[in-house]
Amino acid sequence: MSQTIVKTFNAVGPGVAEEHYLLPVLERQPMIEEMIEGKYYFTLRAPRRSGKTTLISRIAPSVAANWSPLRTGTTTLSGSN
Repeated sequence: MSQTIVKTFNAVGPGVAEEHYLLPVLERQPMIEEMIEGKYYFTLRAPRRSGKTTLISRIAPSVAANWSPLRTGTTTLSGSN
């Protein structure tokens, strides 16, 4: 008996296509991989919760053979001048 996985909206952590509803940002993965292999500079700019981290998490393993992926994050500091 096969079990059907019902997709849900993910509010924390990377999205998993088989389990979560995702925006079409992952369709850009091949283009970004080509930019990395071509040694092009690029910036990922998008609103919060639009799939930037998920995209980078999926790209990292495929480019790791030739590159050393570095993952960083940013946070807003409240009360800082």
